Amino acid sequence: MKFHWGHGIALFYCTFAACMFFALFKSFSFDNSLVVDNYYEEDINYQQIRNQRANSRSLIQSVALHKSDNLRFISFPIEELDGEISGKVQLYRPESQRYDQYYDLQVDGEGKFIIPTQNLLVGRWKVKVKWSCSERDYYDELEFYHAAK
Repeated sequence: MKFHWGHGIALFYCTFAACMFFALFKSFSFDNSLVVDNYYEEDINYQQIRNQRANSRSLIQSVALHKSDNLRFISFPIEELDGEISGKVQLYRPESQRYDQYYDLQVDGEGKFIIPTQNLLVGRWKVKVKWSCSERDYYDELEFYHAAK
């Protein structure tokens, strides 16, 4: 049997169909969730976040992320702040929204908030801290890489 143009067209269409089925199969295994559920509200309120970041930058000593033994903690500049610190902490995983964790900010007497890391996956994490003190709002983003124990 000889290979002629009819066989070539059939081979082309079969290859094309196989590629389409493969792409369709791979698309179902892709996590296409949004970064945040309320994307449009976040976009509208972005100017508030910018103002809160400017407030954070105006501090002499900034919020910092530290590592001690197997512990990670956020330190706040309580020396230059007058009042109680309150707010929310989000551990944001860029890979997928389902790994994100949320905590109420509870700062100890030394100005530290301990980040629970025992259940964190290995990889890159972003810590988003929305906090307030003396009726002024602040926002900081810190990053760290959580390695295996």
